[in-house]
Amino acid sequence: LWIIGWQWAVPRERIPQSIVPDPQRHAPAPEWRPGRWEPTPASDQWQLGALAFLALTGEAPPHEDVPPVRLLRPDVPTSVAEVVDRALARDPAARYRSVTAMVRALDRGIAYRTPLLGGG
Repeated sequence: LWIIGWQWAVPRERIPQSIVPDPQRHAPAPEWRPGRWEPTPASDQWQLGALAFLALTGEAPPHEDVPPVRLLRPDVPTSVAEVVDRALARDPAARYRSVTAMVRALDRGIAYRTPLLGGG
């Protein structure tokens, strides 16, 4: 997760190859060309959504046609599943406007389901 955001601090060509995600072990964002790490704010969101998908389902999302989280885990609250599903949208324009907006929506979804955190 620390790469998200940090990668914008230096020119891409100065990022050491050893810290570039391995496409064989990390699900690439659908807009990336095969075998290329091409980070954007939208692909960062997709990567964060992919980590949430993995944490919830135990499986990495496929590169294309990501199934809805609730299809694999019906017990996941709808408010949380909707955030993850939107972050994993094929079209980057259909995702949240930023990672911050995504995290805030996720926080609201979790707080709504957890009375101790101030939700209903």
